[in-house]
Amino acid sequence: LLPNADELAALGDGVHGAVGAVAATAGAEGATWTDARGTWSVPAPVVEVRDPTGAGDAFDAGLLRAWLAGAGPRDALRAGCEAGAAAVQHPGARPPRPFAR
Repeated sequence: LLPNADELAALGDGVHGAVGAVAATAGAEGATWTDARGTWSVPAPVVEVRDPTGAGDAFDAGLLRAWLAGAGPRDALRAGCEAGAAAVQHPGARPPRPFAR
């Protein structure tokens, strides 16, 4: 489950027992992964926020890409936070693509 902190609070404490893992974002404070093995937290990179649109989706994409490639919770969280940080530094929901057109 990939909620932000407000969504997680609305879902309540029972959500952790209902799903395999929860990776919750907390904006500039970073993110936390909780599953049956434990809890891991990482801070968010310190960046200048120009537009938060798309930050959650970017976090989810970064985390899932890393996790599906075999990363553990801490490294997956770090990848998600880095992707979210990259997104907030640009206006709009998508940062510029790194390739030439």
